[in-house]
Amino acid sequence: RAVLETSAQRIRPVLLTSITTILGLLPMVLRVSVNVIDQEIIVGSPSTQMWVQLSTAIAGGLLFATMLTLIVTPCMLVLGERLFRRKSTHEVKKVKNVRNVKAVPSPA
Repeated sequence: RAVLETSAQRIRPVLLTSITTILGLLPMVLRVSVNVIDQEIIVGSPSTQMWVQLSTAIAGGLLFATMLTLIVTPCMLVLGERLFRRKSTHEVKKVKNVRNVKAVPSPA
């Protein structure tokens, strides 16, 4: 339950941050250059070639990290909690079985 509540609270800020950053990098990924002085938009200019690989890596990594944050992390938390709960109930059963065994005095 806590994982669902936390995921619901965190989805909006994580998505807003990721989407705005990816959209901000999109002109660099698409090799679009804006010349403010001459008021023209150039696609595939030589000045954009240097930034394409860097912006593509950042945008792709951010997209991948967003998916990890929103999907994989909550799933792993739930899985870990379920495994811990299963292990602790198994240990409780062992303790119940130990109570049924008579105590043997230790040699002193």
